[in-house]
Amino acid sequence: MKIGVFDEEKGIDKLTLHYVDRIASAIEERNDDFVLLIVGDVNSGKSMLSLKLMDVFLGSEANTKWVCFDKATFSDALADVAEKPGRRMLIYDEGNLNKRDSMTKWNRQLIDTFYSIRGLNIFHVWCNPSANVIDKTFLTERVNGLILIVDKNKNKPRRFFYYTKRCLLKHYAKYNSLSFSSLKKVARKYAFSRGCFSDYTGSLKVAYNSLKTERMKVKVQQLREEFGAKFKTLSSAAKFLGLSRETVSKHVNKFIREGLLVEGRDFFDNFNGTKSLSSEGFERFKQLHVEAVRRGF
Repeated sequence: MKIGVFDEEKGIDKLTLHYVDRIASAIEERNDDFVLLIVGDVNSGKSMLSLKLMDVFLGSEANTKWVCFDKATFSDALADVAEKPGRRMLIYDEGNLNKRDSMTKWNRQLIDTFYSIRGLNIFHVWCNPSANVIDKTFLTERVNGLILIVDKNKNKPRRFFYYTKRCLLKHYAKYNSLSFSSLKKVARKYAFSRGCFSDYTGSLKVAYNSLKTERMKVKVQQLREEFGAKFKTLSSAAKFLGLSRETVSKHVNKFIREGLLVEGRDFFDNFNGTKSLSSEGFERFKQLHVEAVRRGF
């Protein structure tokens, strides 16, 4: 097994830096995409390693607009990077394919996409807790390599193992599995090389953390909209009442101007500029709406 020597300035081993250059050449020579999976436990640094790879691969062109977290951001980022001249790279962070939802419409569509866009010459980096849902066909035809992060130590460079497609196929043939535990257990036997990296401190970190914070807020908002009983967004209020969101928004804004709905008691502003009604405010709005309709509002 080859072992990379850590580069203090780059924060990653020199062997992996060499591989990134080879990936760029392979994409150009084969006129094809390159799909790399980064697998590891929570907080193992999958995202930080992917940002390091983007810095190396794209240099001054590296940008978090090509980092995506879900189907909406993936679709937008893919459309954008497809128009980029020169080197192209797309990070699908928190890809989170797993056996529970691997057959959902989106995941099937995602797999189909990787089969059909190979001529766009994109370096795809896909961060996921496990590679065990990757079937042999997809592994054989589309996956080019895998990085397995095996520790979480932040006080020294974290170790990872790099598998080429051939190494992965050998492992799969022996164990019929690409689970994290099976890969880690025999990594020294089947991995192509071992590398290491330190925490990412580059120019993309601030923008990335901002994206992550925004995503967490959205997730919290979505959870409350779907399951929260204390507050209702205007969209969920409209759905509950069988009205259009535009109608509810129009009436709410009118009642606010008239002082009939009070901020802090009946409604509050969300982080994204929309409004939500409290339970009390929702009941008050229903009553006000009925009265307004009777008056011919």
